[in-house]
Amino acid sequence: MAGRMAIAVLAGLTLSAQTPPPAQDTPPPPQDTPPIVVIAPDADIVVTGGRPAIRGGLWQFTRSATLLLGQGGSIRGFRFTTCLADGALEEALRGLAGERSAMPRGRICGRMRLTIRDARIAGGRTCINPSTEIGQAPRNSRMDVSGGYDARRLTLNFRSEDEARLEGLDRPTGQRWRAEAVRIGDCPAARRRDQRTAEEAVSRLFEAMVTPDAD
Repeated sequence: MAGRMAIAVLAGLTLSAQTPPPAQDTPPPPQDTPPIVVIAPDADIVVTGGRPAIRGGLWQFTRSATLLLGQGGSIRGFRFTTCLADGALEEALRGLAGERSAMPRGRICGRMRLTIRDARIAGGRTCINPSTEIGQAPRNSRMDVSGGYDARRLTLNFRSEDEARLEGLDRPTGQRWRAEAVRIGDCPAARRRDQRTAEEAVSRLFEAMVTPDAD
C-alpha cells in the first residue's frame, strides 16, 4: 500500500514538471514602422552658420511708390527682374547698391554699412553729389536701409535724406520707398523685356528719384 502511494506521488511530480505554466497576456511585439520624413522644398535664401546666402537665378523686384518727404506727392512704383548669382546675401546687396559698378549721375558714395543677422537687415551709407550749377555746393545725402528676409522673400525699406545749400539756405528733402524681391526661376537664355542688367538694377533699386518711365 505504501509502495502504491509513493508511485502516485512520483507520478504527480513528474506531470507537474512537464506541464508548462499558463500563458500570460503580453502585448504583441512592436512592428517596424518606417519613419515619416518631411522634405522641404529648396529655399531661395539659406542660412548656413548664421550667414544667409541667396540662390542664384532670375529675381523679380517690386518697388513701391516713392513718397516725397517735405515736398508732397509721390512717384508710382514699378517692377523689374535681374539675374543674381549664387552667393552671400550681403555681397548681393552690395552689388545691387553699386559698390562694384559706377554710381549713377556721378555720385560718390562710401561703402555701405550692413548688419545682416537673425532674419533682419540694417545699414546705410552717405554720398556726395557733385554740383552741376554755379553757386551750388555739392549735395550730401544719406540713405538708411532696413528690412528682413525668410526662405523665399527679401524685403528692403529705404529712406533717403538730401541736404542742399543754395545761396546760403539749406533746403533738405527726402524720399522713402520699399522693395520686395522673390526668385521666379532660372536666368533665361534670352533676355526678357522687364529684365535689367546689374548696372541698370542699381538705379532702379537704390536711386530715390527714378521714375517708371525710365524702366
